[in-house]
Amino acid sequence: MAVAAGMLSLTVIWAQTLKNENIAERQFFSTFKSAWDSQQSLAKLTGERSVIRIDDKVRVYRGKTNLVDEFDVPKEIEPLAFYHIEITDDGFIAPQTIKWVEKKTNKVKYIQKVQLGWSGFNLEEKQ
Repeated sequence: MAVAAGMLSLTVIWAQTLKNENIAERQFFSTFKSAWDSQQSLAKLTGERSVIRIDDKVRVYRGKTNLVDEFDVPKEIEPLAFYHIEITDDGFIAPQTIKWVEKKTNKVKYIQKVQLGWSGFNLEEKQ
């Protein structure tokens, strides 16, 4: 009975850890979307370009060098490559695909598809 209780406790702890990882990732992509939408709207209003650079952090620049926001990528995932996204002076963004890999397995966990123009992005979680 003690063994069964111990196994149950480990399962609960493991499930809670997975839940917390997903919360951090959801918060990250929510923050990412807010920064994205903000810069795209500012570009439309002010006519000023923005740049989003993705590596171990996400850095958002107004113009090419004025850092306006920076936030960490969750420790469980990382971008497959360095990404450089430009938001033009009218808010236009070229289509592209950003792949996020799980560090433990090095397998693609998320695919973030940047839509043509002003449509933002779609996030797809791979199972």
